[in-house]
Amino acid sequence: MVCLRTCVLAAGVIALNAVNAAPYERALPPVPIAIGGKEASISEEFIELMKPDYDVVHVINSAPVGKSEFIPLLKGEYTIPVTMLGSNFNNPNPKVPKAIFIGGGFAQSEIDEMYNVCSLQVVPWVYPPAGRSNGTVVPPTSFIAERVKAVFKENG
Repeated sequence: MVCLRTCVLAAGVIALNAVNAAPYERALPPVPIAIGGKEASISEEFIELMKPDYDVVHVINSAPVGKSEFIPLLKGEYTIPVTMLGSNFNNPNPKVPKAIFIGGGFAQSEIDEMYNVCSLQVVPWVYPPAGRSNGTVVPPTSFIAERVKAVFKENG
């Protein structure tokens, strides 16, 4: 089973936890990804900032929702996001995400809760490091989007 878990540090440093994935060549259409974001306004801004290289197809806003929605989503089944965000919303031909990005509003325990569902380990996950201190100033969404794009590009 391919398993790639990546942490993105706010300072721009990348730490790979495990790599066992073959790099892929970027196709012309945007790469479909799913995200976890607790704040709808930040998720909406992130969706726009990821274009045109990435298509955010699905957005979750909690770990329980992530576990229930990501499982069928990764199987290519139609799943209506509770958040009503992402290009798969009201789309009868949903796209399966090639990676999942979980934002800094999620605790490490929430990320682990979702990731440890075995069927969710089939795509790379990108998220902030566990050691990030509470009270850390949240970087601008544009900075986060650029770092996530860089991580995806560097890790195929």
